[in-house]
Amino acid sequence: MAAVAAELGVGWATVMRAVVEYGTVILDAAARDRLVRMLGVDETAFLKATATSPTRFATGLVDLRPAGGGPARLLDVVEGRSGRVLGDWIDAQGEAFTRGVAVAALDPFRGYHTALTSRLEHATAVRGSAGSAGMTARSQAPFPPSLSGGIMHGIPCDSR
Repeated sequence: MAAVAAELGVGWATVMRAVVEYGTVILDAAARDRLVRMLGVDETAFLKATATSPTRFATGLVDLRPAGGGPARLLDVVEGRSGRVLGDWIDAQGEAFTRGVAVAALDPFRGYHTALTSRLEHATAVRGSAGSAGMTARSQAPFPPSLSGGIMHGIPCDSR
């Protein structure tokens, strides 16, 4: 963002407002008819800590295998990194969305795990990096115990 802002001769906040304004319309349109079977969740530090403010995080949500095929697609980015942030997002998607999610690949952050297991109790949770939006979920710990390697629901899993 900073590079784009510098190139355009505007501040970072101006570019971010434009991204939110135009991106929201695109995301809302894409979200209307989606069936998400494999949800990826990961956090990103989008503003490093300074002397006067802490590091600020955003939670990214990705459809790892879109129903129509093609590459993984970004569903949403919400400010914050907590179980509450993720839980509120899941709740806002509605019952049809939550019923459709069969697999959730998540960052090992405990808050995400709590939100997913309480709201998507029927889905298989796979710990790993969803941030790459690739199809590999690299397990950080055996979770569930059967995921020490191999393939689950078409996702290669290893225990790195």
